[in-house]
Amino acid sequence: ATIQFRVVRPSKKLSHAPIVILHHGGGFCMMSSRSKMYFQACQKFANGVAGGAIVIAPEYRRAPEYPFPYAVSDSYDVLRWLASDASHAAVPPGEADRRRIILAGDSAGGNLALVCSQLLRDGLQADLTPAPAEVGEKLAAVALHLAYPTMLLPKDTISSMTTVNEPFLRSWHMHWFRLQYLGNDSERREHLKATDRRVCPVHAGFEGLPPVSLVSAGRDPLRDEVKILEILLKEAGVGVNHHYIASETHGFLSAPGSPNTNETIKRVHADLNGWLISSAPETIRSDPKGEAQEIAPLNKQ
Repeated sequence: ATIQFRVVRPSKKLSHAPIVILHHGGGFCMMSSRSKMYFQACQKFANGVAGGAIVIAPEYRRAPEYPFPYAVSDSYDVLRWLASDASHAAVPPGEADRRRIILAGDSAGGNLALVCSQLLRDGLQADLTPAPAEVGEKLAAVALHLAYPTMLLPKDTISSMTTVNEPFLRSWHMHWFRLQYLGNDSERREHLKATDRRVCPVHAGFEGLPPVSLVSAGRDPLRDEVKILEILLKEAGVGVNHHYIASETHGFLSAPGSPNTNETIKRVHADLNGWLISSAPETIRSDPKGEAQEIAPLNKQ
């Protein structure tokens, strides 16, 4: 199979810049890294993080044509590609620092970013077999950004059952997305949520993960899942900055009309910059314009 992905960088040449791997949302079955909305998100990261960052946005395969675990496999294989010499033409080693990676995502993309961070921590690849040695040797995640991530918890939360009339994401939408991603067999679906770490990240534990910048919204069916995640991360000793906007709905970071969008994005960037600064080899500045580049597809064997 062939996995497409987009690389976005500031227009000014950089040296040893951090890498942001941004996983798009859409319930594992909608949206695209090629959309205008996610291109703009990539630009904001490219210009707002550490004075300039290289942003990679995977175009993972989506359900229902490609149900679980395709999205996890494709997302992880971008990490494997990044650790290989094959990535040097698109992301030159002197331009990007592979030991300063930020794994990011919103909604379903937040789930994928978190799962990939745990696989990287544990030296595993998407099928849970040992990862190639070069992945652990060459790559390191220094921070996570998770915006209203779905945790695919085994049991429903109060917010998932009560936010039935909110715009953009409603309780029944979540049920439909999970049917597409995990399949129509209810017994198998519940088993995956209850046991598989690649579905529900709770099963892999959170000890040893890098610090996390969380965003959640008060009128979001996923509100309580993010709160549970915050509690579990802190219990595991992981640093967490949680930006909770009570008046907002799911997806508000991508809503240009929201009065809270820009301020929340600034706070997230401040989190990430603070965690990156100690590992930065030098002060890096960027031009305030982002430039998109389409690169050769990643061919999976």
